[in-house]
Order: sequence, then C-alpha cells, then structure tokens
Amino acid sequence: MSKFSKLFFIVALISLISACSYDSSKVIVAEYDDSTISLSEFEQAYVKNTGNLEAAKKDTITAYKNFLDLYVNYKMKLNDAEVRGYKSDPELQREITDYKVAIGQTIYLEKELFDPWMKNLYERRKKEYRVSHIFLVPDSSRNEEQTVALAKELIQRIKNGEDFGKLASEYSKDNYTKGRGGDVYYVVSGNIVSPSLDDAVYAIKTAGEVYPEPVKSSFGYHIIKVTDIVNRKPYLKALHILAAFKDSTGTTDTVKALAKIKDVEARLKAGEDFKELAKKYSDDPGSGKRGGDLGKFERGKMVMEFDDAAFKLNKDEVSSIIKTQFGYHIIKVYEIGELPSFEEDKENLKDLFQRTRYKNEYDVLVDTLKVKYGFKLSEATLQNIIDFKDTTKLTVDYKEMEISKKFGKNELFVMKSDLYSVDSLLAYMTRQKNMLLKPISKGLLTDALYFYSTSLALRYKSLEFDKVNKDFAALMDDYESGVYLFKLLEDEVWNKIEIDSVSLLNYWKGTKENYSFGDRVKYNILYSKSDSTIYNFYSMLKSGNDFDTLMNKNIDKRELGNRLNEKDFVDAQSDELSIAANKLTNEGDYSAPVKYKDGWAIVRLVAKESAREKTFDEAKAEASSLYQESESKRLENEFINSLKVKYKPVLNYEELERAFK
Repeated sequence: MSKFSKLFFIVALISLISACSYDSSKVIVAEYDDSTISLSEFEQAYVKNTGNLEAAKKDTITAYKNFLDLYVNYKMKLNDAEVRGYKSDPELQREITDYKVAIGQTIYLEKELFDPWMKNLYERRKKEYRVSHIFLVPDSSRNEEQTVALAKELIQRIKNGEDFGKLASEYSKDNYTKGRGGDVYYVVSGNIVSPSLDDAVYAIKTAGEVYPEPVKSSFGYHIIKVTDIVNRKPYLKALHILAAFKDSTGTTDTVKALAKIKDVEARLKAGEDFKELAKKYSDDPGSGKRGGDLGKFERGKMVMEFDDAAFKLNKDEVSSIIKTQFGYHIIKVYEIGELPSFEEDKENLKDLFQRTRYKNEYDVLVDTLKVKYGFKLSEATLQNIIDFKDTTKLTVDYKEMEISKKFGKNELFVMKSDLYSVDSLLAYMTRQKNMLLKPISKGLLTDALYFYSTSLALRYKSLEFDKVNKDFAALMDDYESGVYLFKLLEDEVWNKIEIDSVSLLNYWKGTKENYSFGDRVKYNILYSKSDSTIYNFYSMLKSGNDFDTLMNKNIDKRELGNRLNEKDFVDAQSDELSIAANKLTNEGDYSAPVKYKDGWAIVRLVAKESAREKTFDEAKAEASSLYQESESKRLENEFINSLKVKYKPVLNYEELERAFK
C-alpha cells in the first residue's frame, strides 16, 4: 500500500470516529494518562461514525463497547504522537501546511465565488429579459471620453421623452439590431457575453426602464433598455404547419401561401386534427411527415418571429397565422419545459459561471484580499527590472542572470508585513513551466507579478480560513491527526516489518493450504469477427489443414491484443474460451466455433492441469502480501498493548448504558 493510500485511509477513518469537541457532561466513559473521555464526546464521535443520530440510538451496548475500545486506542495514539513531538516536526508541519493551502484555497473559492454566484445565476435565470441597446464605439471621430459623454446625453434625451428606437437607428453601431430599433431579443443570465451587461440588465426590475448609466463591455459602450420581462421557459415542444412562399419549382407565390394557411386555420377551428393536417398540408418536408413535430427547442433556436410567437403560447394553445421569411406558420405547443431545481442545474450553473463570470469575479476577490493583506508594490523596483531589458532566457539558475545580480535582493512588494524580493519573483517564475526558457520581458514580468502576488494572497487566506469556516477546521483537524497517526504507524509498524526469504518460506509452509490453483487449461485459438470466416476455418480443419498454419494467417486475432498470447495456463472457468477448451479431451483437439466478444473463435487444447497447491515460487507474491498484513496486525497489537501499559486506560463500560438517552 502506498503512503498516499495509507494516509488517505487513516484520514477517512478519523473523519468517521473523531469527535468535534468536549461537552460539559460530567459522565466519564474512559480515562487514559491525564485525559478523560466524556459521554458527550463519545456520543458525538459515535454519531459521526454511524452517519446519523437515529442510527446511533438504535445500536446495541455491545456496539458501543466495541467502538469505545477503538476510540480509546485512537486517542492514546494521538496522545503518544504529541508526546513524541510530532507537532513540532518541520517535515510534518510542512506537509500539513501544503495540504491546508491547497485544499483551503479550493474550499474558499467554492464558498466565496462558486456557491453564491451559482445561486445568483439560478435566481436570475428564472426570468428572461427582452433587451434593446444603443451601441457606441470610440473611433477616429470620437474618443472614449466623448463616447461616454454622448451615451450620457442620449440617456438624458430618452428620459426627456425621445424615442429609444429612433435614437438606436441613428446612433447605434450595431448594424444587426439598429434596423429594428436596437432590439436584441430575449436574453437570459449566463448567456449574456459580458458580466457588466448581465448585471445591468438584471438590475432593471420593470419593463420599459432604461439603465441610468452607459454600460462598458469589452466591445464598447451600451445604452440598455428592457422592453419585456417574462418567466423563463427552458424549452418547448411544438408542432407547426408551414405554407411556404416558394413551391417545389422555386416559384414564389405569397398569395397562394396565405390562402393555403387560411384554409388550414379554418379546418383547425372546425375541429380537424392538427397532426393530420400537418401531414397532409405542411410544406416543411422534415416535420410534415411527423405530424408537424419540431421536437424540443430552446429560446432563440428558431427565427425570431416564430420563436416569439411560440414562447408566448400556453400548453395545447394554437397560434394565429405567423409570417416568417420561409412562409406562413400555425404553431401548437404540446409541452413546456419546467425549470430544473438548483441541485439538478448545479453542473450547468457551474459551467456557465466558469465561462462567463469566473475570471472577472476571481480578479475582484483577489484584489479584495490584496487590499486586506496590505499589498504594496514598489513601483520603482518594478520599473527598474522592466527597463533593465535582460533578454536572457529564464532558467532554474536564475541567480546567475544579470537581472538577479543587479536587483535580486531589492524589495519588490510587501504583503501582510512580509517582504518579497525580485529574487523571490524569479524563483516563482522558475517553478512555472510556461515561463521557463522565455526571455525576460515586460509582459512576462507583469504576468508573473500578478500570478505570484495572487497565489500569496490566496495562501494567506487559506492559512486562516479554518478560523472562520467550521467545516474546513474539522477537515484540517482530521487531516492533521491523520498525518500524525500515519507517522506513528510508519515508525512503529510498517518500517519494522522485515520480509526475508527464510521467514517468508516458513510462513508459506505454515499456510500453504491457502494457496492453490483450480483446474486450468492452456489453449490456442482461431478468431474472426465474421461467422462465415470462422466456419470456413472449421471446414479447413475438418479437411486436414494444419491449425498452426491457419493461426499464422489469422489476422483478426491480433485485434484481441496480448491477452490471448496463449503461453500460460488460465483458470478453466475464466471465460467462454477456457470453458470450451476444458471440455476437450485430448491435447490437440479443437472445438466447434464458439461465440466470443463481438466475433467467433475455435479453440485448440494445448494442455490441462488439475487443481493443485501452488509452489512457493507461484505463491510468493500472494504469501508476501498476507505475511505483511499478518505482521502489521501483530506489530500494531504490540504497539497498542505498549500504549495501554504506558497510559493505563480505564474504560467505564457501565456508563454506556446512558448513551443517547
């Protein structure tokens, strides 16, 4: 078992049996050394072990006693670890700190970024907003300051009563929407390209409102107006009947199409079946034969006129005649999707957040931490190393570089009263694979400074996060105890196990009845995915062809890989091939074709072997594992007994009668 596997097992065990804290209860269920275990502590530990209070209450006194035995042993081990000075061991403390930083950062970001924003997104996505905008971009005729001034002027003109659509047509640089008065159509949080636009849209609570300030995005400046707010429908399932403008010859006849759709509309109003009419009259070749069924579609997947009409319908409601670029439609919605629960939507929300907002919110959070920890950059030092223009490529021997020799010991920044030099930045850069062997440049230095200072800010937060988060504090207590127990067992058990050939041989002799083979077979095969090919092989064998010659020509068998190298004995019941081989009587006999995987096989028996005990060499690996396990148990029992002698535990089993009362 690897160190990681052992440590993981120990931490998992601790998370099950360790209690949170002592209670004020005066009932003592155990004593050891100068310490006591109260009934309250026992109950908390037991509930943690069983998973819930109700299950714990139903258990027997015998179960309580067995758990108390284990719990006292666990507590004595931790006590012994403290006596040995593990809490001041630099290597152990470094391991604990590294884990705390790595896991703390992950949990902190989950709590401070992912959880609140996923919930925010979920609430926002209950509504869809129809939005119009006027898009302004700084250009040769108007700089950024003038663009902002124009945007503010237009907002004021709209407030004074001027028509938003007319101003959009006149001023907007968005050629796609300006022709329809700036109408972007319906949007939903998480699908809006810019976080600033998302925030501005959802800050508006009433249709008809204009956001009071210009909104900056990576594209330019936007004046935002919300024209409609509706409850979001995740998807629709609908039927439609199309009367196309163009006939089968490509001739356009809108009059004929309108007459056709009006006739269909009249038939529907007279009570005729929608699906039957779609099959008979719809010009949509795809959906027509399915009774007009378009299946499931989300908002924005259809052309706007069709989409808008469909999403305004209730279930089983039939639309009026709708005109699109393709022709005239009548739509019937037969299913409206329900909003998923937060738990059902969690993975989607997480993905949306990561794609649309994570970088922005992460930067804001990190900047807040840097302010909290007093980040202060030496602008002069930064400018000096930027101006130095050392084009030498960064290597792990950064101290040999001129930039380090000249500025290495200079203070670059301060955070939480700790001073960080230029050399500390260069050292950080050498640990980043994407920075090694790159020329020192302004871009590389500024990027490195950002990432380095960010990692330090998150490190500081992780190291103190257990003080404000009880779950993380409990996790760290369990992990720290696990590290100490691992070290203790490593010293007292695992490192003391010595396996030599003599002791292993003696162990095997005493337990060799535990190591045996069942009936085994060795065989060759012919294989093909084609039944005709395999039966052709079978006929050739029956006609006297040599099995080995056919095997050499058997290309399909290579697809089975090395598993069928046919050099070793295998268990006679391991699969279809070994079962078929075991049914053969004499060496050289071959089977009829056998179905195997996605093909067929013919099996030739090479040899059979009856069940027998394994030789020492055959059992060596298995015996070694069991011997190691046996020695581990023996040494651990000896260690527990030594702790009992040392700490003299007293277990008051009678007090367990009062547990969970």
